[in-house]
Amino acid sequence: MYRKVFSNFQRIFSPNLRTQQKQEKRFTRACRRVLGKAIGDNHQAILATARKHKFIFLKNQYIKFPIRHLVYKKSFIEPNPEDYPFLVPFYAKRHLNENKTWKNINTLSKHLNPPTPSKITPKPPDVTEPFNPIPNMFIPKKYRDIIPKDPIYVNNCFITPGSREWFTYMYNLEKSIDEQAEQEFNERVHQEVTQAFERSHIESKKGEQKK
Repeated sequence: MYRKVFSNFQRIFSPNLRTQQKQEKRFTRACRRVLGKAIGDNHQAILATARKHKFIFLKNQYIKFPIRHLVYKKSFIEPNPEDYPFLVPFYAKRHLNENKTWKNINTLSKHLNPPTPSKITPKPPDVTEPFNPIPNMFIPKKYRDIIPKDPIYVNNCFITPGSREWFTYMYNLEKSIDEQAEQEFNERVHQEVTQAFERSHIESKKGEQKK
């Protein structure tokens, strides 16, 4: 069904002189290994050998070879894109095939531009019923005292208590509370140490004045 093409050969060497010399030697060895198998010294024999071994060494040289795992399921008929898990080529040969061709084009467009699935947003709880922020399921002890009493919304989307999004929200909430508590503790310790240092400094000055 498809062929791969090797063309536009370029030699791009490393700016490092030592690495460049090694690359030159490897390229020379590759040419000697492949082109040395040519039967005859003429230009056509050398190109044929390079083509056989899928080896290019000239800028104007190109090689085509088939991709063997992408094949038609049926021969001598137009392919149906729905029968393949990958894109297939389509052809327009006769007016009678116009509808078939447009079908293939539409299918190709569908593969290239798949429809964006609509985001399902859980509905908020019914306002006529009292909202229960605690889901009827096992809740880790560390979450029980920090569950918000009001409905939770993230990016204007309601988070159903007990859902995966809800547990993610509670994890982040508990983590932020711990970080805030740790920060407040560090600030309090720093303040107490500073005050103790100031008191010690004042007392030492008073002692010197008495002497």
